[in-house]
Amino acid sequence: MGRESSSSGTASLIKSSINQIIDNALSTGVRTIHIEPGRNYILVRFRRGSKLEVVNKLPRSNILEFSKQLKKLANLDIRKSSIPQYGKAKIEINSKSHELQIVSVPVLDGEKITIDIIDSVDKRQSLEKLGLWGESLNRVQQKLATNHGLILITSPQIKPSQDILRILLNTVDTNSHSIAYIGPTDAKIPNSTYIRAEDNFVKSIPTLDIGKYSVIGVGMVNTSNLACRISELVVKRQLIMAVFPSSTAIGALISWQRLVGDSSDLPFVISEHQVTSLCQYCKVSYEPTVFERLQLVTNFNTDNPTTMNHVHALEKLAIKASLGDSNEPGSDTKKVLRLFRRSTEGCRHCNFSGYGEDIGIFEVAEPTDTLRTVIGHNNSVIELQNIAVGEGMISLKLDALIKALRGIIDFKTVIAICATAG
Repeated sequence: MGRESSSSGTASLIKSSINQIIDNALSTGVRTIHIEPGRNYILVRFRRGSKLEVVNKLPRSNILEFSKQLKKLANLDIRKSSIPQYGKAKIEINSKSHELQIVSVPVLDGEKITIDIIDSVDKRQSLEKLGLWGESLNRVQQKLATNHGLILITSPQIKPSQDILRILLNTVDTNSHSIAYIGPTDAKIPNSTYIRAEDNFVKSIPTLDIGKYSVIGVGMVNTSNLACRISELVVKRQLIMAVFPSSTAIGALISWQRLVGDSSDLPFVISEHQVTSLCQYCKVSYEPTVFERLQLVTNFNTDNPTTMNHVHALEKLAIKASLGDSNEPGSDTKKVLRLFRRSTEGCRHCNFSGYGEDIGIFEVAEPTDTLRTVIGHNNSVIELQNIAVGEGMISLKLDALIKALRGIIDFKTVIAICATAG
């Protein structure tokens, strides 16, 4: 009896800890939680954009019970710890229901559990709220208005790409289009047919009645066979939207061309890096330091008058698009006037963290005749990137700079984007 009571008490304590962890994440705008075994502790880390922040260290002795309770929550097999497992769960916190995506992965010291809070994306959300604006947004809207083609959604992380896929499919007019979604999980697309494909999407695509479904969403493209099959459907005038892992739009174009062996019909690419925004109520403005000005010159050539004219013109367009909470620009035609950082004290709006919700940094690549001609000729990524930018693409790092000038993100995030996106 004593052992059973002790075991029951530990389980209740772990359940309470899980609820507290998720509640803490929700209150600070975090949507991804990592629970990882260490040698001495269980590390609880929150993902803020590309950053992982340690928020708690729990006793190592509870790792098996943590894994057990989270697996039970998602109806996973608690007896298996040597293979990855995936599931969904619903949990009620503070009288509000939340949907979770739970993944367990075997690691050296046990199992790593990742929790994604997925009920933050619904039909009411829009690409604008995720951070898409200006000419990039216009290009996406124009592409959605066409009746055929391929749109790839790409990101260093899978979940942000799938969130965008849901929003894109939700914007399609279901009165004139019939929609099918193929993926490992239900994308919750109203008025769509859901085809559960597990890991083999190639076998599922031929089962579709091509005359019946005019729009197809694919939750993950990860093989050459699937990429080639999708290309065949595009030729048959299908409109397909698919998640495709890559860090940049140009990188996605290069990878796709290599998979299908054809550059004549390259996809339209939406690339996003999800980052953490500043709290818009307590953020602090400041004049860039000498070192930051050197970083601006190194990464953006801000000592070049032509560059600063372009940056300032883009910021004025961002103001017209209501990006940021002020009409006062953070730049002029000569230099960057101000940047922003988090308040160390925070405020009640951000639960005193200084941060807001995650937001996207975007670039949108629309293949041109020039890109189609050169992409298969062993040109470097930088050369292709320069061609795309010269033809009007706003790069990830330039979008990040504009959002920093508008007070949406801090300059450290801009430098991180520059390091990963080139």
